[in-house]
Amino acid sequence: MALKNFIKENFVLALGLSLPVLLVAVFLFASIVPKHFATPPQYKLLLSSHDFSGSRKSDYAVDYIVKDGKLFAKLTPKKENDYSSYYRYLLIYDGRTDSIKKIDIELPAADAYTQTTTLPVSEAEGLVLDTSSKAPDGYAFTSGHGGSRGIATEIFGGGYRYNNAYIKKGMVSYKLPVTQERYYYYNLEFLGWITDETL
Repeated sequence: MALKNFIKENFVLALGLSLPVLLVAVFLFASIVPKHFATPPQYKLLLSSHDFSGSRKSDYAVDYIVKDGKLFAKLTPKKENDYSSYYRYLLIYDGRTDSIKKIDIELPAADAYTQTTTLPVSEAEGLVLDTSSKAPDGYAFTSGHGGSRGIATEIFGGGYRYNNAYIKKGMVSYKLPVTQERYYYYNLEFLGWITDETL
């Protein structure tokens, strides 16, 4: 009875305290519940990214190209004292298991090609790719920036920034898992949806 009287006498205060909790509950409901009733992504996603850790050196600038559903690497020999090109690896995201597989690509020897050359990627030989913006089941890939910066870090500096990557369909969203090697998620390049594989 005392609580009821308190709420009546302090309605505005009670509303102010309960509204943030209600909003959090609504956002939580909207982000979690649709995922439980949705069909998980049926197609794996192929991405590429740079290795900014410097753990691997690349003698070529690499651009990945999809032709007729197959993956090719366009190799451009690096010029002397050119340190701008990083090694590029592949990532396969499987939404059904919510896991990421990293694929290292073996590049030709430094002196194998002196001109720009396009070669099939043997490590992805068994993959058939669809480069449509949406997978056949309706999911789409998206990425965006995030960070830890708040008012204090805006004034005094500090904090960090990172990229998050998702696949989404309507209200359903799957965030690509983050590993300890966070640089995975910088400069992600969409290559295609895997519609068939014989790896």
